[in-house]
Amino acid sequence: MLTGDGSEESASRAISAGITDYVIRGDDAARETDLSDRIEAAVGRYRSELDARRTYTALETAQEGISLLDENGKFTYVNQVYADNYGYDREEMLGRHWEILYPADETDQVHEEILPEVHEEGHWRGQTTGLRADGSTFPEQHSLTEIEDGGLVCVVRDISERKERERDLELFRTLLDHSTDSVFVFDPETGTPLDVNDTACRKLGYSREELLDRSVIDFEEELAGRDDWRSFVDDLRADGRTTFDGVHRRRAGATFPVEVNATYVELDRGYVLSMARDVTERRRRERQLRESEQRHRTLAEYFPNGIVTLFDHDLEYTLAAGRGFDDIPVEPADLEGENFYDVWPAATADDLEPAVLGTLEGEERSVELSYAGREWILHAVPITDERGDVFAGMTMAQDITERKEYQRRLEETIDRLEESNERLEQFAYAASHDLQEPLRMVSSYLRLIERRYADAFDEDGEEFLAYAIDGADRMREMIDALLTYSRVETRGEPLAAVDLDAVIADVREDLRLPIAESDAEVTVDSLPRVRGDSSQLRQVFQNLLSNAIEYNGDEPPRVHVSAERESADAASAARGSGRWIVSISDEGLGIDPEDQERIFEVFERLHSREEYDGTGIGLALCQRIVERHDGEIRVDSAPGEGATFSVVLPAVDDA
Repeated sequence: MLTGDGSEESASRAISAGITDYVIRGDDAARETDLSDRIEAAVGRYRSELDARRTYTALETAQEGISLLDENGKFTYVNQVYADNYGYDREEMLGRHWEILYPADETDQVHEEILPEVHEEGHWRGQTTGLRADGSTFPEQHSLTEIEDGGLVCVVRDISERKERERDLELFRTLLDHSTDSVFVFDPETGTPLDVNDTACRKLGYSREELLDRSVIDFEEELAGRDDWRSFVDDLRADGRTTFDGVHRRRAGATFPVEVNATYVELDRGYVLSMARDVTERRRRERQLRESEQRHRTLAEYFPNGIVTLFDHDLEYTLAAGRGFDDIPVEPADLEGENFYDVWPAATADDLEPAVLGTLEGEERSVELSYAGREWILHAVPITDERGDVFAGMTMAQDITERKEYQRRLEETIDRLEESNERLEQFAYAASHDLQEPLRMVSSYLRLIERRYADAFDEDGEEFLAYAIDGADRMREMIDALLTYSRVETRGEPLAAVDLDAVIADVREDLRLPIAESDAEVTVDSLPRVRGDSSQLRQVFQNLLSNAIEYNGDEPPRVHVSAERESADAASAARGSGRWIVSISDEGLGIDPEDQERIFEVFERLHSREEYDGTGIGLALCQRIVERHDGEIRVDSAPGEGATFSVVLPAVDDA
């Protein structure tokens, strides 16, 4: 500004309007100097005010929270961001102490660690935890600077989002490093890995640093050079993602098949994200499955009255054949190449699922089900390789409709027979019981005649009367035996553990008199515990020992009782704890092989009553009792060579 007026007011107005350069015309040097000083001071004040306004504007528009604390730690200024961070109004924060903004443990840390460092160094920067007015907390980036009057400038940034991103990135990195797939992030221009996970390093045999210094064409066999990579990226950029079968080459030179899923990702720039899965085991299983399919197809096509299928770990059928397809509304072609769940109705799939899934875990399963109006039994078995690893499952389903019908009819027949046997038992019991009363009367009158009129009979009369009395006695014995026979099933005790040593000891005591009279020698080995009815087993062994002593000829009887465990064949294994064979051997008359089945029939006798007494029902009773115990009784003998009766009884599990 050029002026001839020395007015300070004019200059001040001009400066306020923005003029900063001026020249005053006049000859009064002193006046000029004074005016110049005043103008300079005015300009300085203006500039200070301008700087203050600019600073205030900067504080108010800053993205960080900013506050000023006096030497006592109380707020003298807070900007809007600072107040918003903590959920307070600006005015209510002024004059309050900074401790309201931190949890108790953080307050102690500020006093003990942070403030001493600020006073010593003049500043501090780090992370703290802010406490909002509503009691919630948040992570914050915090800086403190000490000013000349002892106060502090506080700058705070809420880093909750950054922390969340860091946690997400950490989780993402953890997932990548624990993934069983190799993960790569490539530069789309050069094919250089920008990041890789641990699996990629382990599979290829490189350290992370070494792998990041390589190119994709160094380990991907399908890419012959950079032109192949560029062509691949161009296609990927256009399609967004792709899946293909590749071959990776390890550092040592060996190769292995992979299934690659690649995606083009556009963020701040373009990236190629690739996930490669090692499918060596899958390829091996597929090869074995093809070979297994070839071996089984011919057999399956001629599988009689049934259906054979093969399926892989994805439950996809690779083989379906068999003549059983003629009876169901499904063709082999409907199964092959299809998934288990897509083929069968939901109810059928539910029936089959446990068996099918079990095979892939190495288990053998069987299940019966109804399908298409037929009854089926399905056997599911795992198919394993030379290492014992399961690579497929196989099912063999057989139509058992006719078998089930036969089984139903057989069960009905058995029920009818059991009902008939029950009626026969009731009849035998009733008949025997009803015969006892008239027989008792006959016996009583015969003995009365014998007592009163014995002197009136001649020799023939006495003989006839003796025959009549003997016949009545034998009839009573037969009726009693028949009653006992009929009551085996209905009057027996529940089966329980029985000590055969104790049973045989009781039997020997019962037979003490005939043993002594015949000078018999009875030896007994240590005997086991069996599952049975103690009273009925006592009847069995008393009958067998009595026969061994009686049917002996002229020599003193020699009888031996022993026991051995039945051999653990498939039949005995199915009976749980197995069975014991208890044998009673003698050196007596022996039994002709032709008679060895007949002797177990009711009222069958091999000797006349004049030779040996008895009812002819003893061995039949033994057999009936043993059968009630789910056992067997048999004889091994020859005439003149003695006999061995073997009683097979269920063992008791003493474990």
